[in-house]
Amino acid sequence: MPRTVAVACWSTRDWTNISGDNPESTYSLLGFWMPQMPRWINLSPGICRSMETLLYHRPQYPNAITADGVDTLTHEMIHALGLSNEAKTECLAMQLTVFTGISLGVPGWYSSRLAHLTLGNYHGHPPAYVDESRCRENGAWDIFPGHNSLPWHDYDF
Repeated sequence: MPRTVAVACWSTRDWTNISGDNPESTYSLLGFWMPQMPRWINLSPGICRSMETLLYHRPQYPNAITADGVDTLTHEMIHALGLSNEAKTECLAMQLTVFTGISLGVPGWYSSRLAHLTLGNYHGHPPAYVDESRCRENGAWDIFPGHNSLPWHDYDF
């Protein structure tokens, strides 16, 4: 597995060619990682725009769009580390979004709010990405069982 990865931001035209998104579909591909190219995370134009907005023009208040960007980046990083199960990957990504934000230079309070917003976005994911029985506080996939942790609770920075 790679120790570092690069992030590729695709153009709208190129993304349309590779994503295979159906305009009639409820869901769109936001990013992907492939074992054949283990050092690259690929992000959709919309996710890249949300990341650029967060990093270069930080909105005064965290919002669901920028939260989705950080969550998608975190989700794909977890795939790059070797986890393939989509529901578990998403559950871990929601819990780790705060750390991704901080690693990107986003203040702790802001990153904490982004993590809360990922929980609000949770049911907008395809069904294969959602598992409420295991992805909950003190559930099987809770990274910090027995503790109040994000995205379910506040974390004081």
